[in-house]
Order: sequence, then C-alpha cells, then structure tokens
Amino acid sequence: MELMKTRFDNVLLTWLLATVSGAQFSTFNSDAEGWTTTGTNGSYTLPPSGTGPVALLSGPTGLCIYTEDYFGETFFQAPSLFLGNRSAYFGTNFEFDTFVTYTDSQNYPTMIIMGAGNVGLWNVQPFPPVGAWLHKSIPLVGASFRKDNWNGPQATDAEVQAVLGNVTAILILAEWNTGGDATYLDNVGFTAALNVVSGTVDLNDTVLPMAGHVVNVDFRNGGNLVYTTTATLGVGGSFQAYAPVSGIHTVVVSSSHWIARASAPITIGTTPVTGLTFSLPNGDSDESGEVDAADIDMVIYNFGDVLGDPGYVANADLDESGEVDAADIDVAIANFGAIDD
Repeated sequence: MELMKTRFDNVLLTWLLATVSGAQFSTFNSDAEGWTTTGTNGSYTLPPSGTGPVALLSGPTGLCIYTEDYFGETFFQAPSLFLGNRSAYFGTNFEFDTFVTYTDSQNYPTMIIMGAGNVGLWNVQPFPPVGAWLHKSIPLVGASFRKDNWNGPQATDAEVQAVLGNVTAILILAEWNTGGDATYLDNVGFTAALNVVSGTVDLNDTVLPMAGHVVNVDFRNGGNLVYTTTATLGVGGSFQAYAPVSGIHTVVVSSSHWIARASAPITIGTTPVTGLTFSLPNGDSDESGEVDAADIDMVIYNFGDVLGDPGYVANADLDESGEVDAADIDVAIANFGAIDD
C-alpha cells in the first residue's frame, strides 16, 4: 500500500524540532523511539494494561510506526520522554498524523492523557477517513477533553493543568474498527502554540464570490518554507490562518490557477497580525508558477468544454463561469508573464 501524506511534511517538523524550546516530538526517522502499544477494555477504563510491539515502516515519505489489533482496545503508548511534568505545554497543542485501514464509522477517544492516581482526560473526535493520512492537532485546554470517562463531562482548564503537571501516560487510539485493525502513526508530540494572521484575498477574474475558495498559506523565514496550511475564504475574501511560528516571516498565498503573492516581512507573535491583503493574478492553468504560452494552449485545447462534461478541466475555466470560452483566453493573455512571488 502506498502511503501518501498531505502537505504537512517533514520540513515543518524539522523546523519545529529545531526551534521549539523543550518540545518533545517523535518523527521516527531511524527507529520507533521507545513507542509501544497497550490496551484497555471496551469502556476505555484506566489504567491500561499490557505492552505490545510496534513496527517501523519505511514508506515513500519516510519512516512511521505501525500496529495491529493486539488488545481489547489497542493504543499507541508514548515513551517516558513524553511523561512527567508537562505543565509548560498547557494551552499549546498535541499533534500527530494517523493513517487507518479500517473503521466502523463510530467516534471513539482519539487520545487519552493520564495523570497521577489514574486520573484520565479523554479527547473524542470523529472517526478518521480510511486510506489517507490525517493530521490531528489537539489544544491542551479543558474544552478538548472529557473527564471521569470517555463519555463524561467536559474537563476544566484547571483539571488539564493538574494532569499535565504529572503525566503518567499518553495513549493514541490505534483501533477504529470492531474487528481487525492496521494503523500507522507519525509526527507526534507537543508543539508550539498557534499564532494567527488574517486579512483578505482577491482571486482576480473569477465570476464567483470569494467565499468558499480554499487558498494555500505558506510561512517563509529568510526565503525558506517553514510551515504551510490552508484557509477557506469568507465573505469578501476574508481569511485567517494559524501557524506555530513566531518572529519575522513572509506570508505567501496561492490557489490552483492563481499566481502566488507574498506579503512584506511581518512580525508574528502572540498578538494577532491583521489587515494583510493579497491580490492574486489569474491564468496559470498548468500551475507552473508562471502565466505563459502553455497556459493559453491549455485553455484553447479545452475550448468549449462545459462544467459537467466528461473532459471538463476546471483549471482551463479560469473565470469559473462553467464554460471554457474566449473570456478565459483573455484572462491568460491579460496576465501573461505573471510569476509566483
């Protein structure tokens, strides 16, 4: 099975490990880093019992760990380096990538953090998709967790702080199916708090409203990409993007056949950055980063195709009118020579 990951990739993780002071993170670049499996009963009663193996898998995007169904309810179990006093991480995020091969389409506790006296915090999230990597980011605050049991009341911030003060176990669910399971885990651990930038994006020459369009938002430092995420535009092209970065960065916005545009260098920190504006030229049908003859050729090749036709190519319909026509050729010609920032 080919395991393909999203744009959340090792460039981000390498940067996080290098820059987040004291962050505990596992990327499994050479071994399982002490991770094992353990299990609970069907009610997810604590403490867990037993210790099982994980396998180190080499995939096209790097190494990750893997387990099958060894217990009543099987969990990946963090090693001792993740335990103890983790009070400093209150209000930050615990993140991981997971890939499941089976699910019975039920919601279960995605992660359990256990403190002294077997006090547990259960994070319950919707079941993941089958056959695709999913990135999870769980804020370490009361609103993210249930207490007493996995169907219990919401925890308070004070209760989360108390558990983080003496973490005795961190468990990540590896069993999403009543029956056999095969689950993968990668890029897991405590990370920095997310800072926010916001503003507006104008996707030039579309007849559709800005709202609902998805844009890529990259954060660069000294010309180097350190984090990438996406944002869905609101009314008038408004957007917010969250990133575990701080200091001076350039924000770059792009989207399918629009040319990427960058902000001036800005200082990102705990105070939200607002008022950023981006105006993206249209016409890059082949998403090469430049509007050139190949883009015009692509529009001409698909000329006359209508949304719903078997051969309709959305990137050739530059103005998103639902038909590839002369207006799309005009858009590409008008922006000829535009290049990604």
